Amino acid sequence: MSDNRHFDQLVSAGHPVGEVIAVDRFIIKVKGLQPVNMHSLILFEAGSKGYVHHIYEEHVVILHLGTKSITIGMTAVIQHDQLVTKVGKDFIGRVVSVTGEPLDGKGPIAADAVWPVFSPAPPFHDREALDTQLETGITVVDTLFPLMRGQRMALLGDGKSGKKHHGDANCAQSGQYRRYFGVRINCKTAE
Repeated sequence: MSDNRHFDQLVSAGHPVGEVIAVDRFIIKVKGLQPVNMHSLILFEAGSKGYVHHIYEEHVVILHLGTKSITIGMTAVIQHDQLVTKVGKDFIGRVVSVTGEPLDGKGPIAADAVWPVFSPAPPFHDREALDTQLETGITVVDTLFPLMRGQRMALLGDGKSGKKHHGDANCAQSGQYRRYFGVRINCKTAE
């Protein structure tokens, strides 16, 4: 038995269990975790999570999503048959991992539901047409790069190139209320 109560419950419920046979930073090889699906959410004995990236005959390759170190011989169990994340209104304004765990040190977040990360997008003909321009208040941006309300936008660039400032300018307009969701991938903690 481990120190992780949730892990022990999954094992005793009969979920497939495997053993870590190789660790290379965030790439973990586990044997005995069959049957398993691509993108299954895996819980390690230490409480850290990962998801199945490749399935081979003898082992599966898991991408480690946590910060706790994984060692050879550690046990892993399938938590969900797909990669899922917690969702809900309490997540607005919080910094979370891909699995919905808080990273900002403000305590746990009550989830309204659990949704799959990889879900199909609705077809184009079912989507609502975007017809209202999002006025940023910066004339040059509004003229050269007009944005529509509800539009998704990728801000790419090197550090200190103004990505965060541009996103903040879009949501910090006087007298207007709007929600702005920023997703930062592979950021340094100083950013």
